[in-house]
Amino acid sequence: DDPVLAKDIYSLLDLLSTESELREDLPGLYSDLIRIKHLVARERKNHGACTQRTVAMESMVSAWLSDMPSEMLKDLPEKFTAKEMLQLTGRMYARIEGLQGPYEGLEPLPFAVELRPEEAARGMQRRRQSIKLQFQQELVSLLSEMGECDTKEIQFADKDLRPIEGDRGASQELPEFVLADGRAIPVPEAMKKLIEKIYEDVGMIPTSYLAIADEMSGHHFRPLCRMPEGTGYFLSENDPDVHVLDEWDYRRQGYRKRWVLMREVVPPEEDPQFVAKAFSMHGSMIGKIRRQFERLRQAHRVLKRQKEGEDIDLDALVASFADIRAGRSGSEFVFSRQARDRRSVSSIFLIDLSGSTKGWINEVERTALIILSEALSILGDRFGIYGFSGQTRKRCELYRIKGMDERYNDQVRARIGGLKAREWTRMGPPIRHVAKLLSQEYSRTKLLITLSDGKPDDYDYYKGDYAIEDTRHSLEEAKALRVKPFCITIDKAEHSYLSYMYGQGNYIFVDDISTLPFKMPEIYRKLTT
Repeated sequence: DDPVLAKDIYSLLDLLSTESELREDLPGLYSDLIRIKHLVARERKNHGACTQRTVAMESMVSAWLSDMPSEMLKDLPEKFTAKEMLQLTGRMYARIEGLQGPYEGLEPLPFAVELRPEEAARGMQRRRQSIKLQFQQELVSLLSEMGECDTKEIQFADKDLRPIEGDRGASQELPEFVLADGRAIPVPEAMKKLIEKIYEDVGMIPTSYLAIADEMSGHHFRPLCRMPEGTGYFLSENDPDVHVLDEWDYRRQGYRKRWVLMREVVPPEEDPQFVAKAFSMHGSMIGKIRRQFERLRQAHRVLKRQKEGEDIDLDALVASFADIRAGRSGSEFVFSRQARDRRSVSSIFLIDLSGSTKGWINEVERTALIILSEALSILGDRFGIYGFSGQTRKRCELYRIKGMDERYNDQVRARIGGLKAREWTRMGPPIRHVAKLLSQEYSRTKLLITLSDGKPDDYDYYKGDYAIEDTRHSLEEAKALRVKPFCITIDKAEHSYLSYMYGQGNYIFVDDISTLPFKMPEIYRKLTT
């Protein structure tokens, strides 16, 4: 009835459990912990006249901070598991609930983690869906040996579909065979491990797990029960900002029409300290690159052999006199003039936000975007920044960090600072979409620059030749729209697939990732001059 009280009790028990591990495994750190606890105990607020429930909790916290005995904590074991921690929370809650007055809550406990039950529930749902997709993928691989047919019925024995009594996964016997159209196929070890996780999670194999989508295998499967619609995990064509795109299937040399669902979203503005840190660490380099781009913006060239101009073109004048001496009419195009051409460049930077960029790579990517964007804001070129990730064809994500018509400002900087590594690398859909955006620009030069750390890849069948061929075809579509694709890769593996997808000379490998923030402006300068 009182979730705040329950969470405070659980947090305190979690601290006691962690402290016992520190005492045993890290005694040096534990001694520092004791010293800090005693300092916190002296500074902690005295509640004075509070309700009995609040006083009871506060007395336990004070006893823990001061290493004093406590009636409520005296019978606790030295160590306890997470399950035992929940049981202890229930017992202590029942004792405190019997006291008078409402619970007023405590000051935040030192060293305590923040409990987020709602986020934990969402995490469990994502894990459950991930295991389901892995199970279906294993099932497809297992059944692919049976050859083509119109319909397959897939089932396990009836006993395996019943919920498990008691502890999930504790004593359930794993199935040995899959029945496909009445034919018994032995269950491989990889699938058994997934079934064990499914048993532990939901206590049974739901029949919806046996309904396999056609796109996973090329076969047609008839589910044993109707799949629930709108799982919340996949996108819908009717969702706002969802784009429905085709995908190239090289095996049948044709498009899968309206095959991919990709949602365009604006990323959250997180980690406000990152931009300030980038300016602090690289301020001098940002200033230097900005000055270089300022000169590039003001650059001019000399046009020779002009009919009129502010200077004489000596080469043209000598040639004209030579013609006259030879009896021919001399040319009147003997002047030169300075041409200050107005730049006509539009670019989109497409950033790989797959899970493999987590950590150091993601930080370097964000730093490179900050430095490059600062330079481009001086240069005056039109540019956009998009990130991409996703999982399966039904949930591709395109993150609009800066649209083509958006000004580069603190809001865009904050979006760059908040970029995170996410899921997989399905490259075809985002390339097709942003190439169409670029094709609507009136600039003479239209660049699509992709920054990636590896091959196109996704959780489902989008792997190997299929993924490479679809990405290559999307790049060919971009070229047909007069968009020039270019790739900056930090993949240390072989790069033959890049030459095949982008063409020779249309990609570059940055072997030292730490130099990326300084190389990207130089790469852009060479591509646009």
